[in-house]
Parts: sequence; structure tokens; C-alpha cells
Amino acid sequence: MTSFIYVTVHHWLKHRGMPTLPALPQIAGITCQSTDAALKNRSPPADTCKQVTMLFHRTAQRAPRRTLVWDDIRGQLERWRQHMRRRGEQSVEKARDAIDAACQEILSEGERSIFAK
Repeated sequence: MTSFIYVTVHHWLKHRGMPTLPALPQIAGITCQSTDAALKNRSPPADTCKQVTMLFHRTAQRAPRRTLVWDDIRGQLERWRQHMRRRGEQSVEKARDAIDAACQEILSEGERSIFAK
């Protein structure tokens, strides 16, 4: 019975679900267990077994439905647009400063090369 439980737990962990009913006799056959013997010796699960099954979360459960407050969403969207606009303006200003500095450097190098002759 121990190997039967091991195979079932392996299936739970790898495939995120219980083996199907047709698969259980095959699993029992692979583990050299008689299906009748496995069912005859079966006892109701103890509290410990119930606690172990709680460890496996069910992915099929849906998240609770959210209630959307459209006025709040529109406000957040407007703040996001303002934020992105400010970031864009800052990027343009930063680029303008870098271009101005580069132009000044090019002009000063040109003046130096003219006077160096």
C-alpha cells in the first residue's frame, strides 16, 4: 500500500490532480497490489490525512469577482497620463541639455583647431 500512496502523491505533485478512476487499477497493478486487497484494507482517512490534502491547493478555484469603480479608474488613468507627460518633458529637457553641451564642445574644439594652425 505504501508504494500505491507514493505513486498517487507523485501524480498529485507532478500533474496537479488526482489520478482518474481508470488509472487507479493500473497504478495498483504496477505496484503489485491487488485492487480488491487495496480496497478491502482501506480505512477512512485520519485527521492527519485530511490535513495533508489541505496542502495541495486547488488551481481551479476562481478568484472572487472584483467590483470596478470607474470614477477611481479614470482618476488613476489621468494621473498616469500626467506622470508620463512630465517624464516625457523631463526627457526632452535632459536631451536638449546634452545636445547643447555637445554642440558647445564641438564648437570649442573647432575654435581650438582653427587657432592651433
